[in-house]
Amino acid sequence: MGEVIKIMGLIMRKFFIFLLLLIISFYLHSENKIIKFEGGYYNVKIHFFSSSLTGISSSLGNFGNTISSLTTEPAIVSLNPAALSGFRNNRISADFLPKFSINTNSFYDINSKVKNIIDQRNEIVCEPIYPDISIEVGQKGGIKNFAATFSLSDYGTFGFSFHNPLDFSFIMTGNGSSGILADYSLEDTTKVSMSVETFASLDARFNQVDIGFGKQYNNLSFGIGASWLYSKIFGNFDTKFEGVIRRYGTEQIDEAFNDPTVDFRNTLDDSIRLDFQTVLFAPVLAVTYRKSAQLTFDGVFKLPSKNNYDGFMKITQYTLGVLNENSLFNPDEELLDQTLLELSRMTYTNRTVYESTQLTLSYPGKLAASDSHKKYSYGFVLNHVFKYGFRLNPPSGKIAFSLGGQFIFADQYLKNVKNVKGELVEPKTNILIPSFSTGLKIPLNQNVVFDISLMSLPSPFARIGVTYGF
Repeated sequence: MGEVIKIMGLIMRKFFIFLLLLIISFYLHSENKIIKFEGGYYNVKIHFFSSSLTGISSSLGNFGNTISSLTTEPAIVSLNPAALSGFRNNRISADFLPKFSINTNSFYDINSKVKNIIDQRNEIVCEPIYPDISIEVGQKGGIKNFAATFSLSDYGTFGFSFHNPLDFSFIMTGNGSSGILADYSLEDTTKVSMSVETFASLDARFNQVDIGFGKQYNNLSFGIGASWLYSKIFGNFDTKFEGVIRRYGTEQIDEAFNDPTVDFRNTLDDSIRLDFQTVLFAPVLAVTYRKSAQLTFDGVFKLPSKNNYDGFMKITQYTLGVLNENSLFNPDEELLDQTLLELSRMTYTNRTVYESTQLTLSYPGKLAASDSHKKYSYGFVLNHVFKYGFRLNPPSGKIAFSLGGQFIFADQYLKNVKNVKGELVEPKTNILIPSFSTGLKIPLNQNVVFDISLMSLPSPFARIGVTYGF
């Protein structure tokens, strides 16, 4: 994967060379000028949902997503199947999430920031047409959790659930970008005229199905379960370059990209194709000790699992032989390597294809312990997760207020990844990822209960759960 990241970085580097003509302006020599700049229009849309950060269901999220057996939420089968033994009736629950989006321009004026950067560049000697950038972020809506439990009287309780640990989508479109870069470093002037269109999309979907069974023996309850995690990652990245290299000297020489009349490769179009999917299986064992109706101790052990993705990734990259990409990071080097310039083939490009079927998904094991009191609960997970939640139940029993959260300490995994100076990048450790959720539990009648997440960060907002007991 390190080579993949490196190649993708080179593609994006060349993409910005001709797409924005902005990065170049930081490193241009005094002899190099941007004599035309049209920023174009860029539209970015990012939507996501993650139950891994703020709870499998609204009820569990508001309760800190802990493994406490004091909860009567059917989705607990995903966290602690031993807790099912405390259910005395059948239950069905579902979570609904509204879809919404926010344009970041409403609270952050990125266009003005970009305009100021462009205005500060002395190398842009023309009247620029500033780019129009629109970034939209939001959450994905729909049914994000469904769970059910069935009490078998003295034989125990069976349950299953379905939820989305992660649902992410990214779409970017850009068009109307063009510019002309003039190199006056030599007696002969070279101009590069380029226009670019781009499209990028990335989707990552993780769906999990859990089943479990719990049975109580006096004060002890035992649970057994299994999880199936289905993962699909697919994406596309395309850039289309149109342009001309024009050299002025004793005679004018023009070479166009994507010219079908020439007998050599002269395209700069790049593409990435990504399509992977896999299924992971993980068994779960759990135990609960009920000291009293107000105090329980819970333990859960989930075996780790690992599997290779089925699918492929193909990266096709074209580079202009005369372009010296090192000039982007070393101001002492020329942008165009004149020693590589062939007047008869100025637009000749090199083609690099990277294909891979190697992508692995690891499901870390879990050893968790929790002790729960009627008013609050907390848990500590050895895989760098700390969870805490409490619920205030008023004497009337009508509305309960919950507040929960967790702190995830993640370690970054990097292998053979280098920075722009060619140095290996050291992975970061103990990266703090906090999240919290707060909401209300509202009993509608004896059989129907509503759970409302008033606010959850980083996602989701306004999640509503309904539980029906029968």
